Amino acid sequence: SCFLQGLPFDLVAAAILMLIVFAVYNLNRKTDEDEDVINHTERYAFTKKYESILFRSAIGAYIIAICHSALQGVDSLLVTAAPLVAGIVYSVPLFPAGFGFRRLKEIPIMKSLTVAFSWTIPTVLLPVCHAGLPVDAATGIVGIFFFFQVFINTVVFDLRDVEGDAASGVRTIPTILGTRKTLFLLTGLNLTVGTVLVFTGGACRVSV
Repeated sequence: SCFLQGLPFDLVAAAILMLIVFAVYNLNRKTDEDEDVINHTERYAFTKKYESILFRSAIGAYIIAICHSALQGVDSLLVTAAPLVAGIVYSVPLFPAGFGFRRLKEIPIMKSLTVAFSWTIPTVLLPVCHAGLPVDAATGIVGIFFFFQVFINTVVFDLRDVEGDAASGVRTIPTILGTRKTLFLLTGLNLTVGTVLVFTGGACRVSV
């Protein structure tokens, strides 16, 4: 992200991001047990065995990330908190029964969108916040690139998890379209986004 935005490598941002990734994925192991018991039996057995250690480590990691980001400023703190907030809204049943759904994960395609959003925001914005720079066109282009790359990567892994997602009521793109149509969709999306980014990136360089 730093390289693509023309910024110097930010060690603090990298450390915060690593802590966030460790924390969120280990917290998700707790909230996604219904799917993992079907899709990833060995991982489920491991996480259940060390459940207490992993949970405490995840909480500790996120607290450290929050503390480091707070030292960098309010913007950095808000960006660091974004994946946690998104993860809670996605996985925890917060909505009233009258909504027709209790969690965001019960809404079709929200799994891939939430994951893409959660990782794009800190990856792209933390270096910008720490450098004290405004968000510009380069930030937007890099953000779009990361968003769609994470989105596509998430859907690819959803292809492997169709059985567990379907059994748990998580409506991902593969559970709705099937494997073949999903692969066609991802190929088309990759080509389209890649082409657009090449032209918009070139236009930005010319304007600069």
